Amino acid sequence: FIMKKIAGILSLLLSTFLISRFVFEPANLFYELPWLDIPMHVLGGYLIGLLLIALSLYNKTLINKQFYFWSLLIVMVVWELYEYKRGMVLYDELFDYLDTIKDVIFGYLGAYIAYKRK
Repeated sequence: FIMKKIAGILSLLLSTFLISRFVFEPANLFYELPWLDIPMHVLGGYLIGLLLIALSLYNKTLINKQFYFWSLLIVMVVWELYEYKRGMVLYDELFDYLDTIKDVIFGYLGAYIAYKRK
């Protein structure tokens, strides 16, 4: 049961990434609709949070708040580096930092919703 749940969450994460990368980006939707970035980060944080919860149910030694917090932080930093490398943050230097902070906050909001849902 847990492995099916993990596979389902991974499928949703992959689908979200592919839609973002191959639909939203080519159509310039993140630039045309700047607000679209917010629900995408909330959704990404939520799905990653669900994945971490499912993994902790599969491996009982992973269940603790510190693991959850640090795993999310690492994933979000890696994602922000990916966004920066892809050139998805095209503002001046000040707004790069503000955008990154905003993205991490909204990602954590999604993860918090997942955590409270469990």
